[in-house]
Amino acid sequence: MSSPAASSSPASRGPNNRRLAETLGRHRALLTAVREDPEAAALAARRGYGPERLAQGLALAEAAQAAYEARDAGTGARTTAAASLKTHERATRRLADDLRSTLRALYDGQPSHLEALGVARTRPADDRDAFLTESRATLAAARRAPYVSALEETGVSGADLDALADALDGLQTLAASHGQARGAAAAATGTRDDAYDALQTWMTRFRRLVRPAFRDAPDVATRVGL
Repeated sequence: MSSPAASSSPASRGPNNRRLAETLGRHRALLTAVREDPEAAALAARRGYGPERLAQGLALAEAAQAAYEARDAGTGARTTAAASLKTHERATRRLADDLRSTLRALYDGQPSHLEALGVARTRPADDRDAFLTESRATLAAARRAPYVSALEETGVSGADLDALADALDGLQTLAASHGQARGAAAAATGTRDDAYDALQTWMTRFRRLVRPAFRDAPDVATRVGL
């Protein structure tokens, strides 16, 4: 009989860890085979693994499989949310930068106007919260006279300003969704690892205890996959 599979460390458990999935499949197949093979079931029962205890192991295997699939789904949702956020943020920053560039060109050499519009200084490139706050402040200022009229003369309409406002709101919503997806994926990872560890502990004990009963029945052990 082969030795029990080694438990994977949490750090090695990627969202599509093939070894982990194969281990789960082997555990489920073994327990099912032992339960459904009369000779194997009788041998296991001698070591205290009757129908109820085998059902317990299968329940742990099913729970681990479900947790694995939930972790996969959570990772997929996080990846999708991240891609949507990245795409939308790039487009939103482009709209905001266009407005800033237009305002800076209109009021070049007029520091009081540039300060009032919030475009006098360079904005932090990577701080999303600062970007949202400052862009909304610039947008609000740009909607007031005399700036709105000057913008209209350059082809920046009220609809363009509305589009930027919608984009900023959408960015904030997508950032929140991404944060939620990340949290859900992290929680699913913990659940998966706990379920996997519980099954591994149960299977290690099961194999060690039933091994002596199968020593004199190698054909049966081979048949069920021990």
